[in-house]
Amino acid sequence: MNIREKKKTNHRSTVAVHKALNEKDKEFEYFLPLLKEKKTSIVSNAINNLNYILTYQSDREEDVSKDILEALCQLFTSGISGKLDKPEELGKCIGLVCLKTGDNNEYYRYIKTTLSSIITDGEAHIKDNELMAAIYALSQACFYCCADRDSYKHTISLFQDLLYTQKRKNIQDKLLSAWLLLLTRINPQEMTEYKMVLPRLIEFSKSSSQNVRLSASLGIAMIVDDVKEKVLEDFESEMGSEDLNDEDYEDYDGEDYDDEEYNYEEEEEEIERDYRRSSDHGGKSAPVDQLNNLSLNGEEGEYNSDGEEGEFSEYSEEDTVNQFIVDDDHMVQVIEETLSLNNEKGKKKIQSKSLLRQILGNLKDGDSPKETIIINGLPFHFSGWRKYIQLEGLRKLVGNAMMAQWQNPLIQKQFGIEIPEGNRLREAQYQLKRSISQKKKVDYDRSVRSQSSLFENNAAN
Repeated sequence: MNIREKKKTNHRSTVAVHKALNEKDKEFEYFLPLLKEKKTSIVSNAINNLNYILTYQSDREEDVSKDILEALCQLFTSGISGKLDKPEELGKCIGLVCLKTGDNNEYYRYIKTTLSSIITDGEAHIKDNELMAAIYALSQACFYCCADRDSYKHTISLFQDLLYTQKRKNIQDKLLSAWLLLLTRINPQEMTEYKMVLPRLIEFSKSSSQNVRLSASLGIAMIVDDVKEKVLEDFESEMGSEDLNDEDYEDYDGEDYDDEEYNYEEEEEEIERDYRRSSDHGGKSAPVDQLNNLSLNGEEGEYNSDGEEGEFSEYSEEDTVNQFIVDDDHMVQVIEETLSLNNEKGKKKIQSKSLLRQILGNLKDGDSPKETIIINGLPFHFSGWRKYIQLEGLRKLVGNAMMAQWQNPLIQKQFGIEIPEGNRLREAQYQLKRSISQKKKVDYDRSVRSQSSLFENNAAN
């Protein structure tokens, strides 16, 4: 019998294909056994449905249990994540769980314990997409869930160390993005600790990868801006320490202190004699009032053999200004070189050039980036590189569901805003419309007066 005429009845010849199901109305616990399946198609479908629920149904009162989080993290350790078509969706799912949960050190510690070994030691035997997903998941967990300051800074150090050892461009970009996002929650007064990374960021600004160059430029802008502000504030506070204040000088009554007991004229004469005696041995004379100069730290100023005044503090005013002029000029040159390396095309080229020009404007003129977002008809204003990086991170996590996510109190707290509800919202919208109407009326009246005066002038002529 011809073998072609034989009916194929062997079950091995049938391929079982898992059809993606719409399970977006299910509870979170429904997906727990699906995440533990061996078929990657079932696991991928469960992750996609979880991502949709956590993104577009953020108002659910149901909490995500730790069992779900453990099942998601174990996909990295079991090797399933490397078999997924899109491992980045797994990292995004963990990030969305952390976004919904908020401050939770237990969740954060579990994620860090599970993923840190993969990030630091597993680069040789896992795919790039899998490693990038782990980096992204850990950065989101630290940003949204970590409430311990030391642990938070330790995670920053983990990413920072990898910036010096990682050679692959796509992973460098992911590390830079994660590191910058975590830096936005560091107190600006502590940013001087991260100034040492600037030389490495300058190297990244010359990378062949456009994404790496943009991320490095963002890091340069944020660190230089914060460090410059911190040093100037320190200098102003040091200069203010020379001023008289009530804490340094107290009033004494006649019982405790008698001004007549101390002869200031004798002291000045003695100081002058000592100074002239030293001048006779080769030193040059100087006015007596220069001897009484004190440093910013309360110590006496020193003079060299040429009679010039020594340094009274770590930075004098002129040195501080000159130092930052040099730093700013160098950073401006770095960003200008990065701008000249832009080899992208189309919309991406326009966006990257716009960002780099904005960074140049900040370094040259101190203009911070500003953005206004309309939420429920009300404008909310954000400024500074910290808010810029945080907003970009949130957009990448939730996509086009930004408006829905703004109702999350955790996000409102993170960005320092409060969105009114109910009667307060209606009152705020009414006040906004009223102010806009009044402004339009004022502009219209001004325009009418301008046209009237122009007409009268023409008539007079």
